[in-house]
Amino acid sequence: MTENFRNNDLISNRLRNTDTKDLSNSVDVSLNYTRSFEKKGRELSLLTLYSRNNRENSFINTLFTEDFSTIDSRLKNDNPSRNEEFTVQLDYVTPLDEKGNQILEYGAKKYIEKSVF
Repeated sequence: MTENFRNNDLISNRLRNTDTKDLSNSVDVSLNYTRSFEKKGRELSLLTLYSRNNRENSFINTLFTEDFSTIDSRLKNDNPSRNEEFTVQLDYVTPLDEKGNQILEYGAKKYIEKSVF
């Protein structure tokens, strides 16, 4: 119930009904591959990740007269959105000496994000 006062006198009261929905679903998929070689410490790695999230957050706020017979006001808010991410990473490691105290590492990473509001 919403009550409005002026100088401590009640001038109106209303009933409020709020309907809120928070709907979302998401998918995360990853695929990883590592290849080891005969030479100790030499390795090739491929890592991938795909993520998608569909979100919807909405509400309807209705203000009624005290007896619920008349709607004084109604506020509606819809917030649909979608987010997609894709990451791929490739790494190569090889030792520079026989003991493996020094290594040489190459890597590349690509990140793509798409958001829709």
